[in-house]
Amino acid sequence: MNLRKDIDITINGKALSINESISLAALLDELTIPTIGVAIAINQEIIHKSQWTMRIITGGEEIEIVSIVAGG
Repeated sequence: MNLRKDIDITINGKALSINESISLAALLDELTIPTIGVAIAINQEIIHKSQWTMRIITGGEEIEIVSIVAGG
């Protein structure tokens, strides 16, 4: 019996199915996205890094992940 349930989300404009009840921090880890120099907004609301482990992703959410790049 498969108890896993998937939900659909959008990350940077691309559709993705993920396991429900996953935290933002776990999602970043699963997608191998570095957590340093990254800003994240969910449904156009910036999520502070201190909230990443507690913020559970729900179906239909739009996530924007922006990497900060230094240049000269």
